[in-house]
Amino acid sequence: MTEGLGLEPVAALLVMISPMPVVVIVRPLRRFVRDRILCVFTRHRVRVCLAEMRTLNWSGRLPLIVGCFAAQSGEVVWLWMRAGLSVDDLATKEEVLASACWARRVVVDRARRNAALVRIEIVRRGLVAGDGLRPFAGGVGAPSIWCAADWCPDKVM
Repeated sequence: MTEGLGLEPVAALLVMISPMPVVVIVRPLRRFVRDRILCVFTRHRVRVCLAEMRTLNWSGRLPLIVGCFAAQSGEVVWLWMRAGLSVDDLATKEEVLASACWARRVVVDRARRNAALVRIEIVRRGLVAGDGLRPFAGGVGAPSIWCAADWCPDKVM
């Protein structure tokens, strides 16, 4: 049946399952696997939501999803808006994106130097009993990495 390595089906199953206890026991590996699964899930949900909201340019193309990365508060999705799209197309639909991604909140911002590069922060963790995010080192609810280089949502618009 399994001709690649010449293993029997039971042995092949054991080879595939053997890393699972290591992932469950070692905390950094467990966090990495959890974050990676959530990033893949979030990337898919953002793409489906953009398609369902008809966030398309005139030729019918969706924004390009550059990447999805784990963050302290959840995930961060970077989009490249194609010609004919802008951050305003997404900024008015933050609640729809939050609902699609099963998140508490979504924050949509754009890069200072390039209007086509958009950052969507999917907030799953980090909310306190009040309205805003828990305070980070970077200022008003913003992680310190935002303001370190080219990104600071307080000074975008």
